[in-house]
Amino acid sequence: MACCSLKDPALLSAYSLLKSVQEIDPDFKDKVRVPVMVIVGMQSVGKTSLIEAILRFPVGYTDRNTGNRCPVRYIIRFSEHSRYVVGGEKLHNQAEVQRKVTEHMKSLQKRNSFSNQALTVEISDKDQLDIDITDLPGLQDKAEQDSENIRQIVEHYLKDESVIPVAVCKAEKSHETQIDFSMLEDVGLNAKHALVVINYFNKQLGDLHSVSELNSYCAGYLDKFKRVHFVMLHFEEGIDKDSMGFDERRRYDRALIPGEQKKINERIEHLQEKEPGAQVKPGVLKALGIGSALDDMQSRLSGFMEFNRTNLTVAVKEKIEALLEECKNLRESVDLDADSMWQRWDEYMLDFQTVLKGIFECKHNDIKSDLQSI
Repeated sequence: MACCSLKDPALLSAYSLLKSVQEIDPDFKDKVRVPVMVIVGMQSVGKTSLIEAILRFPVGYTDRNTGNRCPVRYIIRFSEHSRYVVGGEKLHNQAEVQRKVTEHMKSLQKRNSFSNQALTVEISDKDQLDIDITDLPGLQDKAEQDSENIRQIVEHYLKDESVIPVAVCKAEKSHETQIDFSMLEDVGLNAKHALVVINYFNKQLGDLHSVSELNSYCAGYLDKFKRVHFVMLHFEEGIDKDSMGFDERRRYDRALIPGEQKKINERIEHLQEKEPGAQVKPGVLKALGIGSALDDMQSRLSGFMEFNRTNLTVAVKEKIEALLEECKNLRESVDLDADSMWQRWDEYMLDFQTVLKGIFECKHNDIKSDLQSI
C-alpha cells in the first residue's frame, strides 16, 4: 500500500487536533506522546522572521527591549476561508493578529511576568501552508536581567524527549565556530534531534569565491548536524523592517522566499562563472533556502503521524469509547434538556473522530470505509 506524502495536509491537520486534545486531557496525554515542534535560539537570530516567512505577514512582538515573555503556538492552516484567533478571541484580519500578540506580551511585561503557558494563535487563509509550531522566547546572555526566566521556559520545553526543536543560529565562518549552538545545548538542546536553520547565510555566501568553497562550507555543517538548512531571512542589505508599516511589512514578507531564492541562484551562477564546470553538490542544493527548511519542518510533523498511525488510532478509539460511555452515564443522571452540556461533549468527541479521519484520509478506499463504522 502506498505511503502518504510526508507533507500530507490531512496528517498535519490531524496532528494539530491531536495535540490540542492532549493539552486539555491529562489522561489522554499519558497514553499518547504527541511531539511539540518548537523554534529555539538566541535573541535576534531571526526566530520571529522565520515565523513571518511562513505566515507571509508580520505577527511578532516588535519591542526589542523585552521580546516575547511566553511561548507562542502558531496553528497554521491552508483554507479558502480566512479565520484568525488569538488566545481564543476571534479577530477580523491579519493586522489584528499582530496587535493582539503585542497586547498579550505588553500585559506580561507590565506585570513583570513570564509564563510557560503558550499563547495560541490560529491562522487559516488561502496564503498559508499547513504547520503547527511553537515559538519560544529568545535566549539572552546570562548578564541580562531576564535571562534566567527565559532560560527556565526554554528548558521546560526542551526537557521533553518527544520535542522536535528547530534551532535558529547565525551563520559563522565555520561550523567549528558556531558558538550560539553550544549555548543552546547548555539549555538541553539535543543536536541529534534538532533541525538546524543557519540564518544570515548571505553574509557568509558573499565571502565565498568558488563553488568548491560553497560545497566545503556547507559540508562542514551537513557533517556536524543531521538536518541543516542555510537561509537568508534578511537577504537585502539596508532594510529597516521595524520602521515599516503593517502593509509594507506584509509586502516584504510575501516577497521574502522568492526574493531569497533569486539571490541564491544569482550567487551560485556567479561562483560557477569563476569556476567553470564546477557543480553545487545535490545535498548542498537541497539545504539552501527558506523553502527547503519549511518542507523539512512539515515533513517531521506529518511523518510522526504516518509512522505512529496504528498506535494513535488505537489510543483515540479507546478514548472515544470511554467518552461515549461516560456521556451515556451522565445523560441518565441529568435532565435531557441540558442541551448545552451535550453539545460540549459532542464537540469534544468530534475532535477525536476528526483526528482519526485525518490519520486515514490519504489511505485507500477500503480503509476509509472501515473508518465510517467508528
